Amino acid sequence: MLDILSKKVDKNSYYYKYKRQAYLFETAGILGIGISVVINELTGRPMNALVLIIGGIGALLLILGGSSSQPHVLVKSFAVLLTNEPTKENAIEFIKALEYSGTVRLVRHSQNLVSMAIMKYEGMPDSDPEVVKKLKDTVREHIKSKLI
Repeated sequence: MLDILSKKVDKNSYYYKYKRQAYLFETAGILGIGISVVINELTGRPMNALVLIIGGIGALLLILGGSSSQPHVLVKSFAVLLTNEPTKENAIEFIKALEYSGTVRLVRHSQNLVSMAIMKYEGMPDSDPEVVKKLKDTVREHIKSKLI
């Protein structure tokens, strides 16, 4: 959550809500693992199945939250959103996500996904040419090629 606090992020933006949910998943996962450890220490063997279930769910939530908060996953999520719903609002949210994320390194497949999202929005009859230009400039500035 520190990167959200360190930047001037609009609290109503989809980027803020996405990152907040990812951090909530991480926190819930840590709490689940912590609760399972405490139950295991207090009860020992008799509650072993419950400890494993709670710990497993906690680990799953921690992994989901941690992977979702990665910048490259976040950018791909916004690209998929723009591909599925090519609206001006989603294009602007994609621009904000790129600007807030800084430089993001993507493999070729993910870069193609981003390019497809831009082309899909650009091909819409109600697309804004200024937003398309800003989107292309932002992608050129913030997305770099990943070698592996």
